[in-house]
Amino acid sequence: MAIQILEDQAKQASRQHVAWCISKLAMALEPGTKLSQEDIKFRASIWLESCGDLGDELWSEATMAAIQSSKWMPKPAEFRAFVGMKLEVRAKRLKRCREMLEAKAKEGPGATPPKTIVPKIDQLRKLLRDQLDDTTIPEDHRLFNSANTERSLAWFEKRAIEPWARDVLARMPSAQPQRAERTHQVGAAARAVMAATAKPAVEPWRAGEPLYPKRDEEPPPHDDIPEAMEVGT
Repeated sequence: MAIQILEDQAKQASRQHVAWCISKLAMALEPGTKLSQEDIKFRASIWLESCGDLGDELWSEATMAAIQSSKWMPKPAEFRAFVGMKLEVRAKRLKRCREMLEAKAKEGPGATPPKTIVPKIDQLRKLLRDQLDDTTIPEDHRLFNSANTERSLAWFEKRAIEPWARDVLARMPSAQPQRAERTHQVGAAARAVMAATAKPAVEPWRAGEPLYPKRDEEPPPHDDIPEAMEVGT
């Protein structure tokens, strides 16, 4: 449809429309000159050879621009300059539309649909549901992952963290463990290594501070959030 519209705009200007525009230009810029119908037709024939590719729409715009800004009857080159930029833009749009249509045709009916960017807050909500329902991993691992996701989700939703997640995180040796251990090594051995190597820190829930960051801080880091997801996943 876009190609059809642009092609219609790029069609050769009609002789009748060009003659009408020249009559307006003559009345506005050559008030002392009286042109007969034959003179107008003759001028229209000459101008069609040099400016016919503008099409009726750009002919009208160029005519109005000439009347508003010119002090004399413009030459064909001066007349084209009034709409030169729009003429280039129209040609580029037509070229791009044809290229996009050709690329779409090459993809075929079995082409892979493009990925849709899903807002991070929606990704977190889906991730939390999946983690809570996942019974294929140890219970402490599942609860820790779910609590960590709930903490990130609470930050984005500007609310307090759920009590169950607060309790789970309160049992962990550190509120900000290393990302690798936090996500993949939540067993007893991993927690022992973290406790031995981590620097002493005061947990925020014991210091009377909220477990989720303030709004002017960065959101909690989360390795499990993908940048893009397939529609429907």
